[in-house]
Order: sequence, then structure tokens, then C-alpha cells
Amino acid sequence: FAGDLWSSPLVLAPDAQGVRFWYPVAPAANGDGMQRGDAVRISGTGFAPSRDLATDWGDWHVVVRLEDGAKHLDMTLVRGMPITWFEATGFVPTLALPTGAKVADPQGAVIGATAATTDRCVVSFGGRSIGVYLPAGSSVSVQSGTATLALPAGGSWFSLAGLPAASDLDAWRAWATVVPRTTRIGWERVPP
Repeated sequence: FAGDLWSSPLVLAPDAQGVRFWYPVAPAANGDGMQRGDAVRISGTGFAPSRDLATDWGDWHVVVRLEDGAKHLDMTLVRGMPITWFEATGFVPTLALPTGAKVADPQGAVIGATAATTDRCVVSFGGRSIGVYLPAGSSVSVQSGTATLALPAGGSWFSLAGLPAASDLDAWRAWATVVPRTTRIGWERVPP
């Protein structure tokens, strides 16, 4: 597996259990980089990838695929974007949450074992807020520290965003629901 993938400010680390997702919010005590805090693990029922590979890239983005036979998870990371987009094929995605994490719907109601139909929710823990964005018709349930993301037929994408605060969940929706497919740096020389 590739090891740490920094899109800054987010960090992802693919492995044989899925991918760990960090949203660093403070400098490391030793001054070397950022303090990661606890990770959210993105995986799924019966999903055990055996490898990762880059399937697409541009000037500012890369798409990394985790493969497990016919099942796969595509992750789109964009340099400098506090959002990562995921596309799951052949399995139901789950988020293993840090101890003490709470998942709430857009109105602030805590989501539990009873599935809540929603297109977004926020995971809060350790001074961090992670926005989870989903296609319309999705549902989320949380049991024993794991959030299950039941995506509707034809809707395989979801995204995670490092939010400044839980109250920013709605404001970031416009960007978090559009998977970037190409990025380019352009320039023009203008003579004096």
C-alpha cells in the first residue's frame, strides 16, 4: 500500500482493512508537521482490499483505488482541498469512529442504531468536525462505534470534509457533493 497520502489538510492511509482518514487541526508538539489525532477508518462489510493503485490524476488531484476482487473504493484527493470524495462499488461503506465520537444529522439530532434518512451528517470528536455528504435517499445508522452508510441504488459516492465547525455542515454541501474529475494549472505570459 502507498502509505500516507497528504492532500493537505487531510491525510489518508490505505491498508488491507480500508483507509484511515485524519483531519489534523494543530501543529505537532515537537514542531514536526501536524498533530493527526484519532482516525476515522473507512471500510465496509466484507471489504478487504489487497492493493491500491492510482487510476487517474491531474495537476492537482489523484484518484486512488483500493481493490478487493470485484469490490473497490475509489478515493479522489485534491491538493489543498479539505474534502475527499469516495466511490464504493460492491459493498456497503462503513466508518469506524474514534471512541466518544458523536454523529448528528443537520438539525443536531444524534444518529443511533435506528437508520436516519439524510444526505449529510457531522461526526464530532476531539475538537474536530467531519462532514459526511451522501446522495439523496441515503441513510446512516451508528452502532458500537461504527456508522453504516446505506447508499441508494445508483448512488455509490460519499465524501468526508474537514469542517472548521459542525455548524458549517450545510455551507460546505455545494462543494462536497461534486466529485472533481480533472484539475489543471494554467498560466499566461503577459508582456510588459
